[in-house]
Amino acid sequence: MFSRDARRFIVKLIRIQKKLSKKGYIRTDQPAVSESINHLTRYLTYYRYNDEQMKSFFRRNRERIRILIPHRNYPGYKKLLNEFYQLLA
Repeated sequence: MFSRDARRFIVKLIRIQKKLSKKGYIRTDQPAVSESINHLTRYLTYYRYNDEQMKSFFRRNRERIRILIPHRNYPGYKKLLNEFYQLLA
């Protein structure tokens, strides 16, 4: 079910970014990361999406979602990037 998988992925990225910022890792594009977290959280909280709606939401917000993927130094970078591209396909 695409909507469930995409929602879990986005929530996972938000959780990772919040955890990294609590540990003191601040990115140079931190304002963009914070804005993406706020935007995506707002829409995921207020709206329920079926599969087609979530596909449209994911494509419209792909740049915001991509920003949330940690940089190459993060141990799960490749796995997260692969999951992102699988959901985008």
